[in-house]
Amino acid sequence: MKVHYFYSRQRPGNFFDVKLQAIMEEDVTYAGSNEPGKSFLYLEIIDIMLNQNPEQFQSVKFKIDFGKNSSHGPGYRSVKEMLESKAKDDFEEWHKITRAQYERLRKMIFAAYAKQQCMDFNLVAEPQKNKIRIL
Repeated sequence: MKVHYFYSRQRPGNFFDVKLQAIMEEDVTYAGSNEPGKSFLYLEIIDIMLNQNPEQFQSVKFKIDFGKNSSHGPGYRSVKEMLESKAKDDFEEWHKITRAQYERLRKMIFAAYAKQQCMDFNLVAEPQKNKIRIL
């Protein structure tokens, strides 16, 4: 068993938009052909996007998906296929990173999220009190 770690950052500027993926590689024997091969499962997917200047504009998206013995996987059949697919991704620019880099980025993501976890309702204007009716 080996784990591959990937990192992607989009939207430079005021937005902090980062995605992390930890993908486990396992040796398998394909049913029917009895040929050896690889199977890949997502161990963890983290997706965060937040504005780095919440006083100006507040917007936060945070999603995490993880699980032990999950059956959720990308469907690659070899490491080469996985790396080629990541390199050709039109929507994300993925970088292979080490476990230490992954864990450092994950810690940074949770710290950034902790600063802006929920909507600050004090920043929202009060609703209009008088109603307008069209006759």
